[in-house]
Amino acid sequence: MDTVFLAQFMGLFSLVIGSGMLIKRKMTVKIFDEMFGSRALIYLVGIAEIVGGVLLVLFHNVWDSPLASVVSALAWILLIEGVFYMFASQRALRNTASLFHKQSAYYMIGVAYFLVGAVLVLSTFWV
Repeated sequence: MDTVFLAQFMGLFSLVIGSGMLIKRKMTVKIFDEMFGSRALIYLVGIAEIVGGVLLVLFHNVWDSPLASVVSALAWILLIEGVFYMFASQRALRNTASLFHKQSAYYMIGVAYFLVGAVLVLSTFWV
């Protein structure tokens, strides 16, 4: 797959997710509480992330440029997160969910999504 296309897709996706997190904290925390409260839903999210992660890793495991490396790293993170969601204990999932209740951790995650998205978008749409 084309590195630029994947970076644009991941960048726009990350910008939207990060913006939503930063603008709608109460709603996002409630959604994550409901999601982490359902073992079945977390399992399905894990499966979806594994499918996406495996496809991305198989099609784009390229490390020959900074942009390609970021795309590949994000693919591996998606895959690893999916495996975590499928096999994590309830305690590990509760600990993960509790991160969203800590305001500083929540905003760090939101800003990270936003910044990764901004870097990818700026480096691919305006080259």
